[in-house]
Amino acid sequence: MERLAECDLFLCPFPYGNMNSIIDAFQLGLPGVCLDGIEAHAHADAAFFARIALPAEIVAGSVDDYVAAAVKLIDDEAWRAHCTDIVCRADLDAAFFGGDAGLFAAAIEKLIWPDSDQYRLSE
Repeated sequence: MERLAECDLFLCPFPYGNMNSIIDAFQLGLPGVCLDGIEAHAHADAAFFARIALPAEIVAGSVDDYVAAAVKLIDDEAWRAHCTDIVCRADLDAAFFGGDAGLFAAAIEKLIWPDSDQYRLSE
């Protein structure tokens, strides 16, 4: 975390999911760039950015867009400062650690038993 704190921004490697690294970077106030994709982990990265209302421009839809977003975040100090401010002002606890874990369990339950109320984890 000490070395990460020396950075100005981060770039999500792809096609890998980066949840832990994104959370670590956000906790240090760092903005980043990610590549949205059809894979669940790539799409999750984009969702993490959206949860704290980062601009859509830093969630790339292609490799070319990813490079352009990274270059803008690197070269445009005002843009980077704006994105940094968004991260610093975000309530990370509410965005990532709040909520009802039971909703996830209920969604998985519905996937396992879509037409049956016979098996209810919530009861």
